[in-house]
Amino acid sequence: MKTAAKFNDAAAPDVPHGSDPAGLAKQLFDELYKVEFGDGTPVDVARVTRLIEQGADLSYPHPELNQTAFDFLNGYPEISKHMIMLPAYVGQDLIKVLNSADEDTDDVRSMLEHGADLNQRGDQGRTPLMIAARKGYTASVKEIAAKDDNLMRTDNHGWNALMHAAMEGHFDAAKTLIDARMPVTLRSTSGYTALDIALVGGGNEEPLSPERLKLAVLLVQNGAPLHQKNEKEISPVEYLKLNGEEAAIKALTAAAAQYEVTLAQTAVIGRGIAAPAVARFRRAG
Repeated sequence: MKTAAKFNDAAAPDVPHGSDPAGLAKQLFDELYKVEFGDGTPVDVARVTRLIEQGADLSYPHPELNQTAFDFLNGYPEISKHMIMLPAYVGQDLIKVLNSADEDTDDVRSMLEHGADLNQRGDQGRTPLMIAARKGYTASVKEIAAKDDNLMRTDNHGWNALMHAAMEGHFDAAKTLIDARMPVTLRSTSGYTALDIALVGGGNEEPLSPERLKLAVLLVQNGAPLHQKNEKEISPVEYLKLNGEEAAIKALTAAAAQYEVTLAQTAVIGRGIAAPAVARFRRAG
């Protein structure tokens, strides 16, 4: 049941809401309130459109209604039908689709084709890519990653999409992100890498499950640090030692050695390509 209370700043009730995303969202709520609680003045659809285009936070939660601005707007199809081509609106619709129980790649692809804003945020500040990764929707991760110009966005806790895939132990989603050049060395605001999260995300499984070990090996093979400490002053190797995971330590140490070999081979290839070019330059000089 909607209430008639509007947003009012207690300190300065006559001052218009700010132009920050939250302030714009509050203005959006106030405009939509005209439908049920106004004096008959029609909702200014053009103004609603402008507020969204200017960056109104559609994930902003109303303190009384337990609804986001997007959900509230969707309650009025005669108004929301005018918003369906706005990138922000499509982005929120994409988040809604990704949060469903089953993956719908066709819907995801369609929304991407219609220009979904991939910086839109859902619960806890998660973007569409983060949600797809956490759900293990590998096909959707691939589709979104191909369109997203910033794979390294983080949520309210400083977690990126790879960390979310690692948390739930989704190997294929993690590999898809790594193949899309998602760095494995990034840290959350608490100092955790995707490797830290992959190891502890299973809830101190004893022993570490084969699926999580496979994911950890993948991360280390691509450069995840084995010996760097997190905010608790524990490195991945130390964590495994504390849990008696000698077999896992052996597997990850071998993966780290493989990564070093790959780095060395890449450097040699790089020098081999650069050398002829340098020689031609010297001859030309």
